[in-house]
Amino acid sequence: MKTKREIILETSKKYTSKNRSTVENSLYFGGEGCLYKDDEGYKCAVGRCLRDDSRLFHEGNNLPVTRFKEELESELKAEYRGHCNEFWAELQTLHDQGTHWDYKGISKKGEEYVEYLLDTWGINNP
Repeated sequence: MKTKREIILETSKKYTSKNRSTVENSLYFGGEGCLYKDDEGYKCAVGRCLRDDSRLFHEGNNLPVTRFKEELESELKAEYRGHCNEFWAELQTLHDQGTHWDYKGISKKGEEYVEYLLDTWGINNP
């Protein structure tokens, strides 16, 4: 199983402002949200950790991760299991906020959010 720290750092290195699975005018995020997997094949922070055959890519593709409760665990790839939904929701916030990314990768504001995540989840709660 990957640690929260590993997942946070992996996510922070994965995205730029151009390769995130986002959707404008999302019902749940008031202007910017995401899809677990979009039509171009890009995946969000949680989406990239889901099994390739996950039903979440088809059912509830833009619903907040907190809506799935226990169901999320079985939809994740084995190496990503064992973490609470609150962790996944905060990781998803890193992905969803456009100010966290620029065309090269993570922005200064994104780096600050990563530090917050590491302080909250990665260091004290491996």
